[in-house]
Amino acid sequence: MVSIITNREVKQKILDALYNRPVWIRHVSGPEYVTRCPFCGDSSNPSHGHFYISIDLNSDENIKYNCFKCPAGGYLNRDTLKRLDIDDPSITNGASILFKTGNFGKVKKVMGEKVKQFPYKVPPFSMNDPKIAYIRNRLQYPFTMEDYQKMKVVPSILQFLSYNNIKQITMDESMIYLFERNYVGFLSYGNSHLLLRDVTNTMKISWIKYPITEESKENRIFYSIASDMNPYTTEDITINLCEGVFDAAGVAFNVGSMGENILTISVTGKYYEPILRYLVGLGFFGENVSIHIYADNDATYNAKNTARDTDLAHYRKLFGDTKYLFKEMRVYYNTKAKDCGYPKDQISLVNYKL
Repeated sequence: MVSIITNREVKQKILDALYNRPVWIRHVSGPEYVTRCPFCGDSSNPSHGHFYISIDLNSDENIKYNCFKCPAGGYLNRDTLKRLDIDDPSITNGASILFKTGNFGKVKKVMGEKVKQFPYKVPPFSMNDPKIAYIRNRLQYPFTMEDYQKMKVVPSILQFLSYNNIKQITMDESMIYLFERNYVGFLSYGNSHLLLRDVTNTMKISWIKYPITEESKENRIFYSIASDMNPYTTEDITINLCEGVFDAAGVAFNVGSMGENILTISVTGKYYEPILRYLVGLGFFGENVSIHIYADNDATYNAKNTARDTDLAHYRKLFGDTKYLFKEMRVYYNTKAKDCGYPKDQISLVNYKL
């Protein structure tokens, strides 16, 4: 018989553990308790503290904390419990569940993005294709066929349409033959679009988002390096977000951020929020989920961008309310080039915690 612990029982266990420590703690009123801050060390008086914890036994809301002596604040999770000298797995594991269930009301506010899944598949291709060579030369990486399959590379749009028995096209027919001659494709997440890149560097439009069918036109467009992920694992999960397809490939292969429980996504633009909403809706949030944003370094390498929408201050404002849904959020900048879509020797990263 399986025993299911309730949120109230989790909170009571945490409260009992707080009182069982050899550290000063006092009940203030209602759900409010105050103890010594494990982040800043608090004042010199061992019988006084500034670390306030709100533990409402009659609510499913997560446990909030805030120190009035230092910037520490947020939702109580496993790491914070360990700082408070509470390391009993029966308590810390319960806190992990509480974090997810207790934040569900907040999660619902950022959910809502839906992505349809289409059955289209990438046809086989030759490693000797010149368009494959373009990808290899651009990133200076010894890609294997398995790597290209993870990137969902489509060298020939005509072969793709034939392979998937697609009779109609969604753009002018003359454009299709232009794409066939000058562009390499990458299949988007959900298989709704081909993200086409000019391999000749002669076209006015270097990237084109081609909707595979009329029905797929409405899909949210983003791209991911193929990876099997379980949002409900207790293992650490890292989700890498960046702007472009080659950024994603550079992060995965040249930065080396790939493997078990690592998901790398291109938002195909600068709009991270819809993709984050979609991921949260799938269950990718909690104290074991880290979000790493590989932002364009416009401040150094793109003087034309005056919007400041890749500055650190922009991300801190953008994710000020939602960052507490995750273990951490960090922003990475390449100091050697505009982004991470470059060979390994042209990537040197600095990062900042939001």
